Amino acid sequence: MAVLEPFPPLGSAGERQISAEGFALPPGYHLRPAQASDAAAIRGLVWRVRINPLGLDWRRFWLVTFEERLAAMGQVKPHAGGLRELASIATEPAHRGKGLAHRVILILMAQHAPPLYLTCRAELRAFYQPFGFTELGPEEMPPYYRRLWGLARLLRPGGREGGMAVMRWLGAPAKKSPAEAGEERPEAGNV
Repeated sequence: MAVLEPFPPLGSAGERQISAEGFALPPGYHLRPAQASDAAAIRGLVWRVRINPLGLDWRRFWLVTFEERLAAMGQVKPHAGGLRELASIATEPAHRGKGLAHRVILILMAQHAPPLYLTCRAELRAFYQPFGFTELGPEEMPPYYRRLWGLARLLRPGGREGGMAVMRWLGAPAKKSPAEAGEERPEAGNV
């Protein structure tokens, strides 16, 4: 999988719309790496959509902006042992249903070789499956994710059906497009 070259220094003048297949955005939206001045907006969206507020380093984020304001975002964060996690995938409520999270996920996957892991609420498994992510059973999880999954089960009983899912991408292509699978969900994805 090809790694995309980073964009030049940012700011509203440095933003650009990516038109390569798979990355096209609706008019007025721009995909770009985050910059230091985006850190507060990233934290704000994380808290508004109630996803994991840990490990928020703006240097790992890609953003979709609209009128120079954050519309969607995501990151790949590193963990011990070389594990990498697709994380902090979120879209502002006013911008949902436009495929923005899809574009963020695609650029992050294009820049990071497999495997990539993610954790999400169980009801969001179907959102990530078209990208090639598959759910792992406890016996397949690296120790970090097995501990996290076990803790989530203690805090939210319900097992696989009601709590947290741990998923992995090994580079397998999606079986159908995210749009065909009802790609945009009403709420943010990661825990």
